[in-house]
Amino acid sequence: MSIRTNTGTSSTQRGNSLALAGILILSLESLLVRLTNTTPWEHLFWHGSMQPLSLLLVLVLFNREELTTRLLPPSLNTLTVGILFTASTVCFVLSLDHTQVAGTVVIVNTAPLFTATISFVILKDRLPLHTILWQ
Repeated sequence: MSIRTNTGTSSTQRGNSLALAGILILSLESLLVRLTNTTPWEHLFWHGSMQPLSLLLVLVLFNREELTTRLLPPSLNTLTVGILFTASTVCFVLSLDHTQVAGTVVIVNTAPLFTATISFVILKDRLPLHTILWQ
């Protein structure tokens, strides 16, 4: 079941478009990290500074109400997600430093598989057969 948005596209189409854009940006970023002449820690500084500032700008421009209700003051869940996201960013940048870009991109793109597996084992989440075959 897909929900129509006010632009006439389904939520599935919008989700697929956002996923494709994310993959393209991630692949481009991986290549740019390898082409720059910086240490992994310098890249982590800039990545760690620009990413939250960009997200904050998007929230301020498009969803200021949710920004103030969910992030001020931050809940324990918000802080936990922030810490986990920081750890994933550090692992991503260090992976680019220690492996080839193609290897890192393959590792990153296995995240949905691991998410589905953990969801199946821990949460007892059952996906329809057509979803498993399509993905």
